[in-house]
Order: sequence, then C-alpha cells, then structure tokens
Amino acid sequence: MALTRACQIWRMPVTRDSVTGKVNVFAHMPGGMSGPDGLAVDEEGGLAVANPGHGCIWLLDRHGVPRFRVESCGGRTITNVAYDPKDLHRLVFTDSDLGQVLEARVPVRGLLLASHA
Repeated sequence: MALTRACQIWRMPVTRDSVTGKVNVFAHMPGGMSGPDGLAVDEEGGLAVANPGHGCIWLLDRHGVPRFRVESCGGRTITNVAYDPKDLHRLVFTDSDLGQVLEARVPVRGLLLASHA
C-alpha cells in the first residue's frame, strides 16, 4: 500500500480469510513534493512504484531495496503504473501533468495478478 504523504510503502500480508497481520514499512521513499502513488508487482516479488514528486518510477527488489530508476520523458507527475500483459518487460505509466501514457522496457518481468481473457 502506498502512503503518499508519508513517503512510504507498507507491506500488509493478507491471510486466506482476509485478515491482515504484521503490517510493516516495506520501503521509505525519498522525500520531496509528493511520495509514492501507483504500484505494480514484478515476478521476483519486487515493486514498480510511481513517484509523482520525482517524475520517475522506482523499481524495488523484494526486500524494498531500489534496483533501478525509470525517469519520465514527459512531465513529472507519474501516478499510475502497470505491466503490459502481452509483454511483461514493458512497463506502462501515466503522466498526469501532460495527460500522456508512457512506456519503458525493464529488466525484470511483471507479474499478472489477474487473468486477462
């Protein structure tokens, strides 16, 4: 879960009966004008984190350690992020400043969390 104003990502394990337990801070994001927003999971358990305050997407490993930073070639307000289900190395994200949909190739494949028929 992204806590935008606190500049944190929280990890919330959910049991089969929909109970959360042992909630903790997965990652502290750099401060600035705004913190994390949209999130997408990769196949290694890491996260792609849209960061509108820094105009980028952070790629974190499964321990919350930054691996890569994808900078926007458009505006700074990157708010949504998703992996393309037809090409899981393609990250698609929105730039709310300019109303653009951008994309980047990333080294770790995304994980599809829902079936796409």
